Amino acid sequence: MMIVRIWFTQAFNRIHDINMPVFPNLIDFFIGLDVFRGWSMLPTFFNKMPNLEHITFLDGFLRFPHAQHTFTMRWNPPVEVPPCLRFKMKKIIIVNRETITPKELKLIRYLLKHANHLEILTMNAHKIDPKRREQVLKFYRASKSCKIEFV
Repeated sequence: MMIVRIWFTQAFNRIHDINMPVFPNLIDFFIGLDVFRGWSMLPTFFNKMPNLEHITFLDGFLRFPHAQHTFTMRWNPPVEVPPCLRFKMKKIIIVNRETITPKELKLIRYLLKHANHLEILTMNAHKIDPKRREQVLKFYRASKSCKIEFV
């Protein structure tokens, strides 16, 4: 299978207004935060990328720095788990420049709970609160071989 890399751009800002195509050959996806929609489009992306194996969240889950922005993640878990998350996802990287917030924990918990083949979740967390770190390490993991790494 071919590796395709796509960087999230402003072009995707209005993608919900049109029919987004399916990307059957996409296995590696780098995504930045859409400050207007938050992560409300994430389930759509997952559903349109059925063979996605690796995802990198380039800006973490919230805008940096948190204190200067009033931003909501707009994350609502989908009713049905996207197939790529259940059957294909092997690696998730979260490049976070601040401490993990309770809102971010909700999305991390969802990803770990439903990624049946996840091998590693890597979190770049410069200011991770030890309590939150322990909380993440205790989350249920659908993949028994999944490792969680803090860098």
